Amino acid sequence: MRGGGMLTCSVEEAVEVLARVCSIQVTATDLATMAATFAGWGVRPGTDERVLPAAVVTEALSVMATCGMYDGSGRWIHRAGMPAKSGVSGGLMAVAPGVLGLAGWSPRLDEQGNSVRALLAGEWLSEELGLHQFAPHGS
Repeated sequence: MRGGGMLTCSVEEAVEVLARVCSIQVTATDLATMAATFAGWGVRPGTDERVLPAAVVTEALSVMATCGMYDGSGRWIHRAGMPAKSGVSGGLMAVAPGVLGLAGWSPRLDEQGNSVRALLAGEWLSEELGLHQFAPHGS
C-alpha cells in the first residue's frame, strides 16, 4: 500500500484506526451512514456533500460484492444480491446502489465470521424490498 501511494501514515497508525473501526467505535448508525453514502455514489445523505468520488465507490462496491463477507461472500451475494461488508464485531453494512444502504449489528457470528442475525435481516429486507441486483424487478 505504501509503495502504491495509498498508505500515507505509519503502519502502527493504520492498524490502530482499523482496530477502532472494526471492533470498538463504529455504531450501527455509522455503518448505515457509510452504506447510504455508498448507495448515493459518494454523496453523504442529509448534507449533499460529496465525500467520495463515484469511481472510488464503484471500486469499493465491487470488492464488497466479491469478498466483503469473508468466505460467506458467495452465499450472501446469491441470497441478498447486494454488495456488503461485515466485521468481526458483528456489524454488517449492505448497499443497493442508487437505492439505499442498510446496516445491522448483532454479536453472534457464523462460521465465516458474519453476524447471524444481520445476515438474516439483510436477506429478508432484500427479498421484501426487491433489492437483489441480479433479480428481475417489477415483474
